Amino acid sequence: MAVTMQDIAERLNVCRALVSAVLNEKKGFRVSEKTRKRVLAVAQELSYHKNMLAASTRTGIVKTLAVITPFSNKRPEMLDGIIEAAMAFGFDIKIFSDNHVENVISSIIENRIVYVISLSTDRKKREQTAQLASRNSLKLIFHFESGLLDFPVLNIDFACAGALSVEYLAGLGHRRIAVVSGPVNEEMLYKKKYLAAFKQGMKQAGLKVPKGFADTTLDFQENVDCLLDLPAGRRPTAICCISDAIAYYVFRAAAQRGIALPEELSLIGFGNFAYSDLAFVPLTTFDEFLTERGRISVEILLGKTELKHDADGYYLLKPKLIVRESAATTGQKRPR
Repeated sequence: MAVTMQDIAERLNVCRALVSAVLNEKKGFRVSEKTRKRVLAVAQELSYHKNMLAASTRTGIVKTLAVITPFSNKRPEMLDGIIEAAMAFGFDIKIFSDNHVENVISSIIENRIVYVISLSTDRKKREQTAQLASRNSLKLIFHFESGLLDFPVLNIDFACAGALSVEYLAGLGHRRIAVVSGPVNEEMLYKKKYLAAFKQGMKQAGLKVPKGFADTTLDFQENVDCLLDLPAGRRPTAICCISDAIAYYVFRAAAQRGIALPEELSLIGFGNFAYSDLAFVPLTTFDEFLTERGRISVEILLGKTELKHDADGYYLLKPKLIVRESAATTGQKRPR
């Protein structure tokens, strides 16, 4: 038989209202810290679990958090962080595919869910989610790209990554540094921020960006091929890639041309993808902190974070450069 608040109250010889105030974190109900700890200790001892259905019947709101995600989510670590934080705050999780946003929001409302995290990357789906969430007074946070209709967004500081890439490579003595991003359109704010910071970093380092070294019109494969086909004296000695996937292509293209890494070409990726440390030349890259971002998004949504947003309302985490063997001083041989 399930343990109830009344069972805890009888064990402690206190009223049920006091136990309820502690377990439900009711504001305005004064309870000493000593008593609060006693209630929590007995609740744990008796393996008390809150009846979410009963709570929702009283309040009209369930302690469930909805996650809207692409069906082919390639970032399971972020979901791990969301689930971990939600459970810590006593929330259940419901995961929805973003294939049919209108149906998803209807289901969320029918289930009396208020808190929503969107992992969608498709602009139209994000806009539809924001419109429906605003219309139905849902609390929503986005990952990636931009926030919409004043809803917050949590992302990595791509501008910081662009600047740090140049600073690190210039510090190693590189002067011909290129960046590969693939095509950039108005929706790709993360690419625009990275590229702007890259160019500013080059300017501050007193370095020029030759034509084709920061191309935003070519597919990344074509861009890489053009850069590596340049004569040795004009070819970049280092390339910054806006994703590890692009860096992996550079590995292959360089090997096909007999260009040695890092002796003739240094490389920095972004994402710290699985197995990036197991590449033939372990990849220097930026960590996105996916699990931590999942946790923090729940904290922001529930008003439990001390993280401050910037002037545009963005919550940004600084990426960490993971230094491995793919970036080195020009001409430096890789340790064997």
